Amino acid sequence: MTAPTRTTWDVPAAVVEANVRVLTLAAAASRTNSPSDALAFRLDEWLVTHPDAVKVDADPAWDHHIAEVERLNEEHRIAAEFNRIFPVGTPVIAYPGARPEDIPTTPRLITKTRSKAVVRCGSAVVWVEGHGAWICLTHIDIRTGGAS
Repeated sequence: MTAPTRTTWDVPAAVVEANVRVLTLAAAASRTNSPSDALAFRLDEWLVTHPDAVKVDADPAWDHHIAEVERLNEEHRIAAEFNRIFPVGTPVIAYPGARPEDIPTTPRLITKTRSKAVVRCGSAVVWVEGHGAWICLTHIDIRTGGAS
């Protein structure tokens, strides 16, 4: 009788290869005198028999998460730069609803800042006098020249 070839095995080759790895690791663990090596061989043996424990596929949400973290970091940089240049009390024109380029009839407030810029709900914002909510820095124009 001849030995079976890979093509005539009655189990998938991946199963046979995994079993060979397990037997090799088990033999190595039984021959070592080092408790830490024996533990490492047993751990490797467990990982070989539980391939789902270690995923090599990237998490599909990871790219989105990294992009969101980068976006929030940029918002924090924008707020910090605004605070570095413009102190509390800086004269501004604020557009609470939308910018006039987007909606020409939007109200505009001739006012001044009453807080430092911070990041809230993912956007760099500031509070202004005469308005009860924060306003995104994208809806703030600095007033230059003239009396405040």
